[in-house]
Amino acid sequence: MKMWPFGTKNQPELTHSARFEALEAKVRALDDIQEKHGRQLKTIELDCEEWYEKLKHLMARVTKRAKVETPSADDSSAAPEAPGRVNGNGQGLSPLGSHETLKNARRRHGFG
Repeated sequence: MKMWPFGTKNQPELTHSARFEALEAKVRALDDIQEKHGRQLKTIELDCEEWYEKLKHLMARVTKRAKVETPSADDSSAAPEAPGRVNGNGQGLSPLGSHETLKNARRRHGFG
C-alpha cells in the first residue's frame, strides 16, 4: 500500500543509466539554447555599437556645422546675418529644438 495521497502516473522505473542519459540530453538541449542566445546577444551588441558610432558621427557633423554657421567673436566687422530658424517667440532653435519643446514632445508620445 502506497502512502502517497496523490495519484501517480504509471511510469516504469528508470535505471540509473537511463536517468543519466535523460539528464545528459536535457543538459545538451540547454547548452544549445544558451549558445543560440549568446549568438543573438552578440548580434544585438554589434548592432548597438554600430548605431552608436553612426549617431556619434552624425552629432559631430551637426556640432561642426553649428560652429561653422555661428560668427566668431573677434570678427566684429562682419555684418550681422539674418537669423535662421526661429520659434514663435523669436528665439533661435538649436538643431534639436529647445528643452521645453523636447519635453512636450516626449509627453505627447507617452515618454514623460
